Amino acid sequence: MNPYTYESVVHLRDTDATGRLYFPRAFDLAVETFEAYLAHCGLPLGDWLRAGTHAFPVVHAAADYLQPMWPGQPLRVTLTLEEAGTTSLPCRYEISDPAGQTLVQLRLVHVMIDARSGEKKPIPKDWRQRLFAGTPGPDASATTHS
Repeated sequence: MNPYTYESVVHLRDTDATGRLYFPRAFDLAVETFEAYLAHCGLPLGDWLRAGTHAFPVVHAAADYLQPMWPGQPLRVTLTLEEAGTTSLPCRYEISDPAGQTLVQLRLVHVMIDARSGEKKPIPKDWRQRLFAGTPGPDASATTHS
């Protein structure tokens, strides 16, 4: 897959008492990017959560914070999928500034489960194809995300 990028900005509400990005917000930005990528691929999260058939919870999360981020600072989040297992989807994220300096590196691993039973289940073949092709699906919308 080609990397997927998501544009955002640090808001005052995202900062801690020092005025820097509060560390959990980097994970929020990663999840927002993942949700936007799902929609881009024609797999909008809300649709399948409302249907009650699939869920894709995070089972592992790690981050390295390399530089502080400040209110008003534009950010670019780049998502790259790693090789998927039968049920798991590892994702790498890089949050950078407009000049391309890496500010945070994250890795999240999602696992496909049956939403009703909570049991692991294989990632559907058509989902896997869409996700790794990065193919815009019928629900993709024109936004500032690329």
